[in-house]
Amino acid sequence: MSCQEYIKIAVKVKTTIDKELEKDLDKVIKKHKFVFVGHGCNLLTSCVDIEYRRQTMDELYCVAPEDKYFDELKKKAIEVWGRYIDASIYALGKINEIKDVKNVRGNFMHIVTMFDMSDQKQLSKKLSVETRRAVRERMVDGRFPEDSIVF
Repeated sequence: MSCQEYIKIAVKVKTTIDKELEKDLDKVIKKHKFVFVGHGCNLLTSCVDIEYRRQTMDELYCVAPEDKYFDELKKKAIEVWGRYIDASIYALGKINEIKDVKNVRGNFMHIVTMFDMSDQKQLSKKLSVETRRAVRERMVDGRFPEDSIVF
């Protein structure tokens, strides 16, 4: 999911800034998780346009974690799939897929979602607290049902 929610604020250029307006705007930006996109000047109207984009809950889901977390997840995921290698060509295919995955965008969570909940529990037990936290944060931000998050 991507979000197209923006705030665009046109501020008349003055020598001083209204402090109350600034405080109110700051509260809205923090409360609704907007991030600064950019600004521009309109010389005809003497206004400065300031643009904010809403940071959606699903953005973190597609953000690559630090390499150390990705590498740990990748290694442990291969171990979990390796338990099935004797019984399944399917498992071998999953292992080969994981071996080729790079730490970009949503690949971290792609590895996690290759598993059903039972195997996610097994995977979770093998991970460090920090890596489990990285997975959990992404699952929460991706709006997974709370009862399906085992990390």
